[in-house]
Amino acid sequence: MNEDIYKKITEDVEIHQSLPFEPNLSPEELQKTWDTPAKIIKKAFNEAMSDLIKYAKPVNIETGEETPTNTYVDGKLVYVKRIDFGQLPNVGAKSVPLGFNVNTVKIQPKTSGMAYIPLTNIWFMLPHVSHTALTENVKMYFDNTTLTITTGMDRSQFTESYVDVYYTKNKEVL
Repeated sequence: MNEDIYKKITEDVEIHQSLPFEPNLSPEELQKTWDTPAKIIKKAFNEAMSDLIKYAKPVNIETGEETPTNTYVDGKLVYVKRIDFGQLPNVGAKSVPLGFNVNTVKIQPKTSGMAYIPLTNIWFMLPHVSHTALTENVKMYFDNTTLTITTGMDRSQFTESYVDVYYTKNKEVL
């Protein structure tokens, strides 16, 4: 698809390294001459962007399922897995299984999560860094097979929480 878009953008475009000498053209005609390639490029770019939007498919993330994201890092396909973490802990740590071994993947920096209090309709980002007190922080980390969230104060009022783990595979597992 990238080659098709490149061809569409460049098919009618010629690149000149110097200005053409046109002594018989009026300033308006010369401006029109110079505007034509820019209009061709703009039209081709807009058509290519329309094609990209048409072919780009939204990613439907299913909780607990490995989902390809149609994004690549260093030539490797990025996957996402939404982990249902459930209720956050009351002062302490809680762990849930990832469903894969981190030795077979490379966790990407985009990993993020949200926690929710249904009663007050409050959402909060995971991990959470407080600007007022260290005990308000919520730490999130991985070991080989589990995701752990640690709280410094009672966060059990957050009864729903999800973490999206983005990763590439070190090698395809059969």
